[in-house]
Amino acid sequence: MNANLAHRRPDHEMPIEQQVPASFESVNMDQYLKHSHVYRHADMPAHAWFVENTGGDFFHYYRRHGLGMVYTWLRVEVEAVPVIPKESLRARFQTTLGHYPVREGKAPRYGGMDTMSFEGMQGEVARMSTSWVWFQHSKDVWPHVLREAPPEFLDTGLTLPFHQPAPEVEGEFAHRFVWTRRETDLNQHVNSMAYFERAENALFHIGLTPAAVGAWDVWYLNPAFPHQHTDAYVEVRDGRALVRMAAANGGETSTVMRIPLA
Repeated sequence: MNANLAHRRPDHEMPIEQQVPASFESVNMDQYLKHSHVYRHADMPAHAWFVENTGGDFFHYYRRHGLGMVYTWLRVEVEAVPVIPKESLRARFQTTLGHYPVREGKAPRYGGMDTMSFEGMQGEVARMSTSWVWFQHSKDVWPHVLREAPPEFLDTGLTLPFHQPAPEVEGEFAHRFVWTRRETDLNQHVNSMAYFERAENALFHIGLTPAAVGAWDVWYLNPAFPHQHTDAYVEVRDGRALVRMAAANGGETSTVMRIPLA
């Protein structure tokens, strides 16, 4: 099978719709969907998309072509619409494949943009948007990420828009923690979803409370790994918290998050 998924449909866009259940732990004490669990629910329609458009599942496709995907930016928006645990949500998922153009003297990066929405009995409860890039895996050591995937593997025709760059932030030291193996995934680094709960912990350490609704933005800058000591820094700007997570003792920043405050 050709790795060039975008040629399966001329408009490069591949939508899918699926029902997903809202689990008991997905709903917070305000009866709204948790920001971190919007991300978790997005996995189900994404997997269904791969089955429909490639004839195989997420991981088999990657293994077959030596590819992986890594998020560079993610936005999760939660509405003030109550959700009942076990309620079935209508998930609409669409991905657009292409390339991000040359920027600051660097080569184009090949990947896609996803949009998802979740609708319950009382209306739309959440939305999620992502930008991601393809990476190429070693054929000998799965699933270790080696380098960015070259253009011959992927569609290069459609130019994708850049998302807003991560804000510059130093911030006040909140606390230090250690990433656990429980927070990793098959890419052998910390999973994108794990940053949500760690950011909430950092805010509570300095007496701040994230809003139960609104939009969270996440910029993924460098991978973090299990057993890595990480420092969380927080700065309040324009009524929202900027949370920066970096390897301890002045190491490189892994993630910057922008979170509305209660």
